[in-house]
Amino acid sequence: MLIQYIRDPKTRQRRGVVVAVARETDFGVGWSLCHTKRGGKGLDRFDRDRGLQIALARATKYGRMWYQSKVPHSIYSDVDEMAARAGEYFKQFSNKD
Repeated sequence: MLIQYIRDPKTRQRRGVVVAVARETDFGVGWSLCHTKRGGKGLDRFDRDRGLQIALARATKYGRMWYQSKVPHSIYSDVDEMAARAGEYFKQFSNKD
């Protein structure tokens, strides 16, 4: 499993996560992102465990079709980079048979 945390550019606090996991025949990419501002009432806190849980659920549901999971524009490039990275990483394991 590959994990990359998304950080707020100003505060460097974690605000999301992108994961890639091996599946039976391919790999899946998932994401989770907390709302940094919610109705002017302050910041949401990023929960690492809950974020991983949501990202893993999306990775197993959508697989390589991650772009169908309505990825927010602010992290689209992060998810796209993870998909490219996972393609190279998990390709190594499929060639060992």
